[in-house]
Amino acid sequence: AATLIFAFYLLVTCLVEGAVAGLVFRKFRFVKYSIACNVITNPLLNLWLYLIAFVREFGLLELFETDWHVLFLCGEVLVVLVEAWIYHYILQRKMALCFLVSFLANLCSAAVGLVFMWFEEQWVSSLVEFVLA
Repeated sequence: AATLIFAFYLLVTCLVEGAVAGLVFRKFRFVKYSIACNVITNPLLNLWLYLIAFVREFGLLELFETDWHVLFLCGEVLVVLVEAWIYHYILQRKMALCFLVSFLANLCSAAVGLVFMWFEEQWVSSLVEFVLA
């Protein structure tokens, strides 16, 4: 079930960020690049967050005693920078534009993801159980 939840959040991220990239760049190939970026960065961010949860659970590092939201924000900032660099490198667009697109896309997908996390116990888990049935 956890794998399907990861896949669900990856799909949502790809849809939201792909839509933002498509609206800004106005070409479908940019949506494909956005999806490719997210297939790399989204699982890494989720792995980071689950690693933090694991380490905190067992009290292994005091660094991770920091508020979860701060560590989430640090991960998101890193993702924005990595995706902006990838857009800049692949698309040969100005770094400022690539940063803006990455920032807006990640802001939108993080907001949508946090809303889904808020309701996860109620309907995301039910959706996953329905798919597994």
